Amino acid sequence: MSEASMIGLLTAAVSFGALLYLAALGELISEKAGILNLGVEGMMAMGAVTGFMVALETENAWLGLIVAMLVGAFFALIHGLFTVILGAEQVVSGLSLTILGLGLAAFVGKNAVGRPPGAVLAPVDWGSLSDIPWVGPILFTQSPIVYFAVVCGIATSFVLTRTRTGLALRGAGESASTVDASGHSVVQLRLGAVAMGGALAGASGAYLTLSLTPQWTEGVTAGRGWIAVALVIFG
Repeated sequence: MSEASMIGLLTAAVSFGALLYLAALGELISEKAGILNLGVEGMMAMGAVTGFMVALETENAWLGLIVAMLVGAFFALIHGLFTVILGAEQVVSGLSLTILGLGLAAFVGKNAVGRPPGAVLAPVDWGSLSDIPWVGPILFTQSPIVYFAVVCGIATSFVLTRTRTGLALRGAGESASTVDASGHSVVQLRLGAVAMGGALAGASGAYLTLSLTPQWTEGVTAGRGWIAVALVIFG
């Protein structure tokens, strides 16, 4: 394999790795609080279609990303309502959320199929850093969402391991009665974790349609949400 082919392969690996990383990070936060969310695929699909359509109408990809995150959080809170507040079975609720998200995304985006993107998240210009052999093309020619994913990972690690909120969040998943006795609201912690997980899944979907493959087609997520869930479980 030539040097150019190897660099292209590694660049693509970083790009698509960030896509899965965002969705898996959101699922990790949710599971740390004791909530299994199998609706990642549906939330990604809704984030993908809403992000693309907002960018199509406003010609602002960043606004599309924000809306996609809000929509992802909203859908996750539906799961939170049924599982945290109403006590429904987590697996059934998550699977229902995936089916709802995929179906609704296909319906909402039917008029956007095949249309060119209104705006895209262009790669960040790092100047001379992009010219460094091997490292430059692989790490410094990426979409801003890749760097956003790295920041989210560092922030999540810090919050979960170094803060009282992170300790309470992990406690909500490991010993809810202890967290409740310490004065924290287990319901609020779990709903917040689920919403954050949904927001990151929505961002992952928007990254797909605003950067990696800037278009909307039904089934564009292609099972990547399930891969993210599997990564968290095996990890």
